[in-house]
Amino acid sequence: MAKVIPIILSGGVGSRLWPVSRTKRPKPFMWVQGEGNLLNRTLNRLQGLDVSDIISVSNLDYRFFVERTVNDFKFNNHFILEPFGKNTAGAIGVSAKYANEHFSDDSILVVLPSDHVIKDIQSFENVINQAVKIANNGKLVTLGITPTKPHTGYGYIKTGENNLVESFVEKPDEKTAEKYISDGGYYWNAGMFVFSAKTYLDELQKNAPDVFDVVNKIDTSTKDFTIDEKIFSVMPDISIDYAVMEKSKNVAVVPATFDWNDLGAWDSISEILPTDKNGNSIKGDVQLIDTKNTTIFSTSDDKLVATIGLDNLTIVETRDAVLIADNNKLQNVKDIVKELKLKKHQVADIHRTEHRPWGTFTVLDEGEKYKVKQIIVLPQQKLSLQSHKHRSEHWVVVSGVAIVENNGEKLNLNPNESTYISATNKHRLSNDTDKPVVIIEVQTGDYLGEDDIERFEDIYSR
Repeated sequence: MAKVIPIILSGGVGSRLWPVSRTKRPKPFMWVQGEGNLLNRTLNRLQGLDVSDIISVSNLDYRFFVERTVNDFKFNNHFILEPFGKNTAGAIGVSAKYANEHFSDDSILVVLPSDHVIKDIQSFENVINQAVKIANNGKLVTLGITPTKPHTGYGYIKTGENNLVESFVEKPDEKTAEKYISDGGYYWNAGMFVFSAKTYLDELQKNAPDVFDVVNKIDTSTKDFTIDEKIFSVMPDISIDYAVMEKSKNVAVVPATFDWNDLGAWDSISEILPTDKNGNSIKGDVQLIDTKNTTIFSTSDDKLVATIGLDNLTIVETRDAVLIADNNKLQNVKDIVKELKLKKHQVADIHRTEHRPWGTFTVLDEGEKYKVKQIIVLPQQKLSLQSHKHRSEHWVVVSGVAIVENNGEKLNLNPNESTYISATNKHRLSNDTDKPVVIIEVQTGDYLGEDDIERFEDIYSR
């Protein structure tokens, strides 16, 4: 059997899951229910397969999220980082070219989005192994999910004899979806594919030569690389479905025997949360009175959500935003995000807590000419050596031992000790211990934006 190499796609924003999923921390890194974020759970499903190497395709901004998650597993990870999103056809093409060069052209690629929930791991393994056997015979294989209801949020696959694909069908209206269910022979398109690197590249060249030509120009000779921005900028923005799968006459379906949820919108989230006797799906600290068929998803540890007399709603609470939506309108949450982006509202893109390679910071309070943050520096990590033009900073250590470089001087700060960083001073915060360092930072100045930073040294090459 050829070498099996999963391709893990972790670049989608997931705007229909706002306000939890945002541009700077999208849904693959969400904690929904159970242990681990969605990417972690995707990788966990691979441990029973004969897999040693994986290819992680992600946005450059998400590298350190992916890296931290992958480090929990024993796979040999190969990073392909996109400077910006260009959909899946090209991303998978670059991965196939990379597999050709570093492994062999008969390598079997298992393409997996990192935002699915699958609980029956044994059945998942059996289906993948079945798909791998078919892919070894030169087929493009797509996994089809047996519909459980006339869902309008998924694309469908129509099959013919021997489970060969007759056509891919766009997301239907409810009446059409009901017809698909009654007619039979239709599957939900799960966005999971299995094929050899050679087969995919051949089909890409035949069916989407404009995508293939750009893929062919990308240098894939080095491990863990960022795609050249100039070359990638002309990559057609097209999915694998449109570019290859819908045009090819060489596609087979393997029906999935496992449970599946792609968490595309909040109605999908409600299906995997604990449900009470009134049909309410709940996450967080919640008090309900006379409430039914409602989803409450709260991310705050210090905030209670209480409801009275509600029916058929979804309520999502984060530290800085609350979504309240009719359950019949959940596919339209992405329109809220569009409006917020037009208004340049920061809640479209970032959370109060932002993640960095070295740890996290949380904005606790802010006003005119001041901002208060909690900063957590992970063990054996350090911030860049940097300076700011417009702000000064006061640091107070809450826990751990912080190493502070300030204008050429170095000192250790213990809990309850503090220091002052004047504007324009070169400075850095480090943690050389095996425990996190927590500090409170008070910024003051005329401009407090995150872009007021000049880096001089950075172990993360930003």
